Amino acid sequence: MTHQRSKQIGVATLVVVLLLSTAAPVSGSILSSGESSAVPQAMDDDDFFETSSDVKVWKRSVLPLRVQNSNAATSIVGPSVNANLLSENTGEVPLNKRAMGVHTAGEPIQLSYETRTGAGTEAFSNSDAELLVARLNPEATSGMGFGNMKMTELSDLVSEDSNDDAYFEIADTISLDDNGENSEISYTPSESGNYVFFLVQSDNSNDVTTSEGDLVVDGPTRVIGMDATVVQQAPSQVNVEKKGQPGDSFTFEVETDLEGEVNHTVVLYREGQLQSQEFNIVVEGEIDRSISSDQITVEHSLERVNGVANIPDSVSDAEEFDDGRFSGSSQLEDVIGLLADEVGTDKPETEATDSSTIDASVTTVTSEDGTTEITVETLENWSLGSYRYVHYATGESTDEISTNTGKVTIAEADTDDGNAGGGGGGGGGGGGGGGGGGGGAGPVNNVDTDVKDGRYILNIKQVDAGQTVRKSFDSTVTVNGVALQQFDFTANKTLKDVNVQVVPLADRPSNIPAPSFSTAAFYDVQLSGFDDSSVSGGTFRFTLSDETRQRIDASRDEVTMYRFHDGEWQTLETTHVNGEKYKADTPGFSYFAVGKAQAGQPNFKLGDISVNAESASIGEQIVVEASVSNDGSASGFHTVTLTSNGEMVREESVELDAGESVIVSFDVSFSEAGTYELAINGNDAGTIEVSQQGDGNDNQDPDEQPGDNQGSPEESPETPGGNDGGIGTIAVPVLLVLALLAVGLSIFYFRDDLQDRLQ
Repeated sequence: MTHQRSKQIGVATLVVVLLLSTAAPVSGSILSSGESSAVPQAMDDDDFFETSSDVKVWKRSVLPLRVQNSNAATSIVGPSVNANLLSENTGEVPLNKRAMGVHTAGEPIQLSYETRTGAGTEAFSNSDAELLVARLNPEATSGMGFGNMKMTELSDLVSEDSNDDAYFEIADTISLDDNGENSEISYTPSESGNYVFFLVQSDNSNDVTTSEGDLVVDGPTRVIGMDATVVQQAPSQVNVEKKGQPGDSFTFEVETDLEGEVNHTVVLYREGQLQSQEFNIVVEGEIDRSISSDQITVEHSLERVNGVANIPDSVSDAEEFDDGRFSGSSQLEDVIGLLADEVGTDKPETEATDSSTIDASVTTVTSEDGTTEITVETLENWSLGSYRYVHYATGESTDEISTNTGKVTIAEADTDDGNAGGGGGGGGGGGGGGGGGGGGAGPVNNVDTDVKDGRYILNIKQVDAGQTVRKSFDSTVTVNGVALQQFDFTANKTLKDVNVQVVPLADRPSNIPAPSFSTAAFYDVQLSGFDDSSVSGGTFRFTLSDETRQRIDASRDEVTMYRFHDGEWQTLETTHVNGEKYKADTPGFSYFAVGKAQAGQPNFKLGDISVNAESASIGEQIVVEASVSNDGSASGFHTVTLTSNGEMVREESVELDAGESVIVSFDVSFSEAGTYELAINGNDAGTIEVSQQGDGNDNQDPDEQPGDNQGSPEESPETPGGNDGGIGTIAVPVLLVLALLAVGLSIFYFRDDLQDRLQ
């Protein structure tokens, strides 16, 4: 094995992965944005730029063609990024490419061609286009393949001069509908590598052809769509202990099919902290051939990164970190300056708009083959919760790529906080519109409680829609070693003068059938003045004595609460909190039993819940995620429900095998301003403040119809794991460049694409 002296460079390189690699593609796409009108008023020469005598590229071509990441083998959701072109009076336009993915050879890649903010497609209605696919020649690229290519070089690929740089094929003829759209484009790569997709049109069908991988252009051709992605031959295999404490190190055992010398990188970061960040790329002056990097200002809510970085010498020559191990936090401004120095360019202007910090660490190692161990350190001041890891391995050629992702949990010693997410898994989910204005969400205090005649009694004077009735009991009733400690439910409509009684029972009521599992105790929850249709879910917190648990022959992880509903016993999400304490979530109320998990039955548990923002504008998408695991011994279906102020927004059913876990993602936008309390299966997901979009029409073209720039929430594409729409010709390979060897290339791209554009 080749041994290299390890150099600790703080968390500088990680910041580039999280920010500059996101900003890098913006430089190219900014230059292609043009006016903010959703539909071009005319398709003349001003709407295109020439790359050769026969080929013209639509200035907005990077916007409408989009690789979807719903089936990506490795997918992550990044921060929100906006662009603000001051000379065009665009305001902050969301770039909306937050889901990044690496696909696998042999698996179909789905693409869509649709109107996006800043690029309407109606001018291409009822026409045909060819899907031209270019697989970059590994010998003609370096690093990540895309990282050192300017956007103009990507568009210049549509030229016979590029036959040494890529292998070309006409994959399909795409028919565009009345709106100039097609959302059902598919391509299956046969091998790994860096792929660029073009949608091209020509006057004659034979003007653009391919022959043995070479591109032949025999007539006027225009490029109307462009996007890119990375394809791996197979995902890596990753084994790691799923739980640790702040300050612990996580050792990742990784295995890939790559041969020869392989660079492995593992990034470990607090996913929710990253997703809640916002970056604004502000461009001053005219957008033309003479644009330079001093016109760019990066506004960032992320001020510091807190963690440990261990990077080989091959990545950085920074002398600042030659003294050995660096541990702590780094300012983003210093990070950008360091990286700019490394590639010999001026540092772009930066401005911190908030003082946010993300907990994140990174380690890169080099091995003689595809198998190795990678140790990633954490700090004692890291926050508790679920952390995402991404493994990225690259071989000696740019088409040698292998990735994987999953989750670990950082928790206090000897506790389980109930938010432990399982490892791995990309999940389903879809977009959806939010409800009306914000209601009076939050806990309700005007509740009289009593424990009388062996039952818990709650007299509720009023609860508004979206509010949660939550009561802890100082005096408890213990039956067969089971005692209710806290009870809550969330109303989805206003309730007045209602009553809830929770009756502990030592034996099964005679009017319900005997369960097939061992039981400790039962509960009868009686609702007066309302029913389940007025409730969006509830939670029991209870204790079960170890003596009773041993009597029913259950481990702590096997303790389960069941609900009798629709004539059968249904398993509820039950979590061992710590010691003799447990928590169970229910979608409604009836009879309940506390017992042992059934053999041969699924046992679903809801883990970490995250929302990527605390505020949003009307129509702006946010991402709500929840991890779901099946700790039972059989497969089954489970429904995950997202509610807003107690009202259902979206529902997603997932099927999980025994031991499997998945991340379910919902893209949500709201049509009215207000305060929204979000919950997953009745568990708090966070509060979103939705506001108007600035001053509305100040920058609107007088000839532009209201709403031209804004699709309705209901029209947002359903893309699990995040929104795939928006700008980012090379965002996928760069943001997922978690092999940090691409750090310098990201800066190189950022600089040269601005300075050398169309020279």
